Amino acid sequence: MKKTYDRKVFKRKLLSDRSTVTVTIRLFMILLLGFPLLTRAGTVDSTRVA
Repeated sequence: MKKTYDRKVFKRKLLSDRSTVTVTIRLFMILLLGFPLLTRAGTVDSTRVA
């Protein structure tokens, strides 16, 4: 009984870890894609300020 329970908990933890990894990868991809736009906006803002 306890073994199956532990396995279930382990599986749940593994699934949650995988989901967090996918979310982080997705965020990283979005950052990589949006970084040029952000840098462009930053340069425009800096020129406007200066």
